[in-house]
This record gives sequence, structure tokens and C-alpha cells, in this order.
Amino acid sequence: MTLGALLYLSRLLTTHGFTHAPALVLTATVTTEAAALATTFASRLPGCAFLGTPVTTLVDTWGPGAVPALACGAAAATLLLHATRRLTRASAHATTDLRW
Repeated sequence: MTLGALLYLSRLLTTHGFTHAPALVLTATVTTEAAALATTFASRLPGCAFLGTPVTTLVDTWGPGAVPALACGAAAATLLLHATRRLTRASAHATTDLRW
């Protein structure tokens, strides 16, 4: 559900011409999830077990969907705030094509 909200808000902002924030937030979300996966694999190296502790604790407590839910939920909340600020302006819905 959080991934759907994130993608919907990204598409909504992009459609209205606000492309920078969705690109930045989606990149940060993907980086967060990739870092969680990388630290889990890196924790299997000798002497690096401490790297996987945060992700392992989160997964043991909330289940395997906790990392994507938290990453996408935080990103969707950020884009919701941005969309609320940007799309409530009258100029956000103005047409730029002024052909008579």
C-alpha cells in the first residue's frame, strides 16, 4: 500500500511538471532499500555481524515487509507534504499553452 501511494504521488507531481522532488525521493527510497539488503549480506562476512543488527532486529520484530514499508511510507509522506504545498497553488493547474 505504501509503495502504491509513493508511486501515485510521484506520478501526480510529475504530470503537473514537478519532476525534481519525485526523482530525488524515489532515488533515496531505492538507495535505502539497497543499503538494507547490502548490510544484511555484509553481515555474513567474518567480523562484520554487527552490520546486520538493525535490519535483523527490524525484520524479527515487524516481519519481512518492514523495511520496504518504512522506506516507502516515509517517502510517500514526504511527497504528500510536497504535493500539498505545490499542487494547491492556482498556478499548478494553469495551462502553459496560450494559443488563441
